[in-house]
Amino acid sequence: MSLKADNAVVSTAIAQPQAAAFGASVAVSVVTATTNALIDGSATIGAGSLSLAATTSTAVTVTAAAAAGGATAPSSGSEASSYLSNAKYTPFESTGEGKLSVVGALAISDLTSTTTANSNAYLHSNDFHTYHDDRLIGPPPPGRCGSPRGLIHR
Repeated sequence: MSLKADNAVVSTAIAQPQAAAFGASVAVSVVTATTNALIDGSATIGAGSLSLAATTSTAVTVTAAAAAGGATAPSSGSEASSYLSNAKYTPFESTGEGKLSVVGALAISDLTSTTTANSNAYLHSNDFHTYHDDRLIGPPPPGRCGSPRGLIHR
């Protein structure tokens, strides 16, 4: 018996000024990917062979291009201003010369990924193996044919 959850996420954000002579371009991609292979409830599973696996792959492309005339300090309340003042991103808004105050193009990729293979059921198998991101985690300890709870969590 085999249970595998695969999740492939592709995100593209492009900020490309078309007719603007000046001003900032902001491209933002916020991705929260959650993949869970779960055996739950009051299930009791008996099988000659049992595997439980979960994988997540993400491909994020974020592109921002400045207008031909560049930009000045962003106006209060603008998209560029809201991201430049967001505490979540301010640690990354500096160069060797100091904090950014003017931006012609701003590209932000904010990715959170959680992948789990888990069981809340009683599992019984003569050949029990668990996998996580295609890596063999291994069989149960000698003398055990299953696991009552919590196989893998990352």
